[in-house]
This record gives sequence, C-alpha cells and structure tokens, in this order.
Amino acid sequence: MQPYPLTRATFLEYAIARSGDNPFEDVDAGLVDRWVAWASATVQSAMGDRIVPPLVEWDECLEGHAVMLAWLPIMNARGYRKDAGRDNEIRDMAKDAREYCDRLRAKSENPMFVDSSATGIGTRDTIGIVSNRSVEYWRANGRCGRRC
Repeated sequence: MQPYPLTRATFLEYAIARSGDNPFEDVDAGLVDRWVAWASATVQSAMGDRIVPPLVEWDECLEGHAVMLAWLPIMNARGYRKDAGRDNEIRDMAKDAREYCDRLRAKSENPMFVDSSATGIGTRDTIGIVSNRSVEYWRANGRCGRRC
C-alpha cells in the first residue's frame, strides 16, 4: 500500500527510466504538481461510492494508473515528440489508464485501499460475516451484529 495522493517525487520515480533521463526536467514543478493532483482526484472519483473520501492509502495498481493519467497532460505541456517512441508509449498508457478508470466506475476492478472511514483495508463491495456460538451474543446483537 502507498500513501495517497500521488506526489511529484513519486511521479518522477515512475517517469525516469534511467539515471539522468528525466523526460520532464524542462516542465515547471508547479505544473507537474497540478497534474498529479488532478490524476489522484480522477482515480479517487472513479472509486465512486466504494470509498469515504479522501483516500488515505491505495495499492500500487491505483497509484500506477494515476501516474499514467498524469503523464499525458504533462508530456503535452512539455511538447509531444512524434519521433520519440517513449512519447507514443505514454500516449498508449494514458489510454489504458482511462479504460481502467472506466472499469473502476463499473466496479469490475477491485483494488485495495484505505479510506477516511478508518474501517481498514478493503472495499465496500464485500460483506461481513459474523460467527459466534453463544445464544447470548445473538440475543444481544441480533443477526446483523447491531449493524442493520
């Protein structure tokens, strides 16, 4: 699990393929901060009613897709280089990230996260199962464990 939201430092860790190879070194840091915040909010929004915003932690899959969402607008601010194979890959990965967000909205993806409800790691798409042998427990709590 990774801390939410995505930061510029984490974004650049993903973006720098090799030491000294920062494709966004000429892009203003404030602009990068804005786009990584936008990408984080986009992923959080795609989680919809499964979370109590804001997210506190998210898994590497959610974080990685936020990076892929942020890459394209930051690359466009820097200038798209048609002859650079890496720029074409970034464009394709941004498309994949948008498709992933669509699957999040449709709840066909089930990532791990911690939200601000402090209920722990999990998703809202799961059910709780309570097991207890004592009759007193069931008399005191009912079949829903006081959560109905």
